[in-house]
Amino acid sequence: MERFTQFLTIVGLTALLVGGVGVGNAVKSHLDRRRETIATMKALGASGRRVFAVYLTQVLLLAAVGGAIGMMLGAKIGARLLTVLKASVIRRLVIGMLVFAGGRALMVGLGIGG
Repeated sequence: MERFTQFLTIVGLTALLVGGVGVGNAVKSHLDRRRETIATMKALGASGRRVFAVYLTQVLLLAAVGGAIGMMLGAKIGARLLTVLKASVIRRLVIGMLVFAGGRALMVGLGIGG
C-alpha cells in the first residue's frame, strides 16, 4: 500500500508541475495579447505597479476559481470512485485537505502564473 501511495504522490506532483507550466504559458500569452491595453494604461498615467496589480489580481482570481472547480470535481469524482470501488478508505471529506488544496492552487497561480 505504501508503494501505491508513493506512486500516486509522484503522479500528482507531476500533474501539478505540468499544470503549472500550462498556466504560466497561458498567462504569458494573455499578457502578450493585452500589450496594447497595457500601453494605453501606461499612456493614461497608470504606474507600472498599478498595471502589475491589475493583472496579478486577474491571475489570482482565475487561479482561485480554477482551484475551487478542481476541488469540487476532485471531491465528487473521489467520492464516486470510493462508492464504485467499495474502497475501505476513510470516506469523509477533511476540510483541512480542501484548504491545503486551495492554498496550493493560489500558490501555483502566484508563483508560476504571476
